[in-house]
Amino acid sequence: MKAQDPVQIVEVAARDGFQAVKPFIPTHTKIAVVEALMEAKYRRLEVGAFVSPATSRARSWGFPTIPF
Repeated sequence: MKAQDPVQIVEVAARDGFQAVKPFIPTHTKIAVVEALMEAKYRRLEVGAFVSPATSRARSWGFPTIPF
């Protein structure tokens, strides 16, 4: 990597970080955080995973709330 090479920062708190927080974070709070990151001009956000609620309640919020 050279000094002039671009660096891409990828924010993954909404995908990976929220699941580690106890107690459970409400979906509306997660959406507010993602919206704030978007307003802060983050160019790449990883906000969810396709996970069954039966296997991981903490990671199952993304699919029904994110428009494609």
